[in-house]
Amino acid sequence: MNVKVQYVVNLEEIPKEVQKLLPVCENYGDRICNLGSLVEEQSFSLAMDEIESIRESMYKVDQRLADCQAILKGYLNVKSRPEERPPEEVPPEQSMEQMVALSESLKQLAERESGAQNDPTS
Repeated sequence: MNVKVQYVVNLEEIPKEVQKLLPVCENYGDRICNLGSLVEEQSFSLAMDEIESIRESMYKVDQRLADCQAILKGYLNVKSRPEERPPEEVPPEQSMEQMVALSESLKQLAERESGAQNDPTS
């Protein structure tokens, strides 16, 4: 049974992690060439066993390569995004000044509204 393994690494360590995950180089050419000899010698059972072994090994390599490809694709997507900047912070003094000004504006508006309601000509 195959299971998926996940773990967290720093973004800049992704290439090194992919290098660790790459499959070990194996020379399938020689193994496949030897199949011809086994068939020629009529060692069909041995040839079938070797074919099965090569296919299983190649399947594992393919799975590992697919994992590495997916990881690199995600890495490139993240690296190609523009860098996110944190929102600019308003200094506390400026924020307080804005709040006082807003409060004054609200008071003036409230005074105008109450004056307009008390004025019988409006």
